[in-house]
Amino acid sequence: MLSTTHAIFRGLQAVIKDALSDLPIDTSPKLVAGLTDAHRKLSDYYYKFDESPLYTWATLLDPRISYSGLQSDYEDDDILLEHLEKMKTELREHFHTHYAGKHTSCGVVQHEKSSAPSTSCATSGPKINFMAQYKQAAQVPLDKLEEYFKLPQEDIKTCDPI
Repeated sequence: MLSTTHAIFRGLQAVIKDALSDLPIDTSPKLVAGLTDAHRKLSDYYYKFDESPLYTWATLLDPRISYSGLQSDYEDDDILLEHLEKMKTELREHFHTHYAGKHTSCGVVQHEKSSAPSTSCATSGPKINFMAQYKQAAQVPLDKLEEYFKLPQEDIKTCDPI
């Protein structure tokens, strides 16, 4: 999945960063340079793949990571937080342009009528529902995407993102 790319890059960077900070002072400079280069390369790839909005959008929409997960992941990086807000805005614009309001199902309220008058009170046929005309359609949130972003982050171990 596209969203797991984010987790893999960030996770690998964190592992390398921790490994670098745990190295003894007398560690071979070649090893330190190699780990530093690997961290930098992951960072380059991270920003390279992030040129497309699809990775961030997929991550925003993945209930295991979600907007709140990305926010906490980026809390120490103002540039990434700004990018996250930009991507969220672009996703909202894309959603409203291409999806919102285009696939709504307007339920037409129909009155239930009996096909024939009842001949007996005890064995009455279909009944008329006089209250059917007052039935209201379920309230649909005006901004479904914003409602989605407000959902709590799902447990990564138990959530099936599909």
